[in-house]
Amino acid sequence: MKDLDASGLRRAIPALAGWLPGALYSSWESDYSNAVEALDDVLEGLSEGTATAIQDEVDTVLHPGAREDDFSAILVKLGVNLDPERHLGLSGREFFRRLSEAVLTRRFDAPDRSV
Repeated sequence: MKDLDASGLRRAIPALAGWLPGALYSSWESDYSNAVEALDDVLEGLSEGTATAIQDEVDTVLHPGAREDDFSAILVKLGVNLDPERHLGLSGREFFRRLSEAVLTRRFDAPDRSV
């Protein structure tokens, strides 16, 4: 996955590529107090179909052979303004794992929700 260019990545994971950059856009930090608040806000309005598609695509991203730097590369190529470690205290793998759960529960669970 990380070897795909941005265009190939958007074709491989279209639901995630369409939703995540909009959720964590370039100026989200001026609109929200933290990344959890931004994610919770956009998760609230997620349709069941989109949630299912995102969860399926996150499962693809989390394939067993993925390395930690693969997750950062995916976020950068998609244009997502998020560093999981800095903004959430999570590794890239853990961010995507929790995102997979969050699209179903409509609430992003970070180690400290005030991050």
